[in-house]
Amino acid sequence: MSTPNSLRQELEAQLKREIAHLKELRVNLQRTVQLGRAVARDELDQLDAQLATARQKLEALTTTGSAAAKDLKEGFKKAFSELETATKNAAAKFNRPF
Repeated sequence: MSTPNSLRQELEAQLKREIAHLKELRVNLQRTVQLGRAVARDELDQLDAQLATARQKLEALTTTGSAAAKDLKEGFKKAFSELETATKNAAAKFNRPF
């Protein structure tokens, strides 16, 4: 049979273990958040680059003659399609509807 004092010591030890576990979880959460932010920044940087490519192709399309317009139009469509796919993929990773 446990004495009240030994039971109290046992419960205090268990409480200390749980406090330590929670501290460890907080540290892990902070690392995960930092990593998630870095990943999100990288995703958005890639999307910005793809957006810039699509803009360049659109600008080229508006300043070119009709002979080259077909080729540029296809290039723009491809760049826009890639941008759209990348944006949807990024939104899925961030678990947000787009």
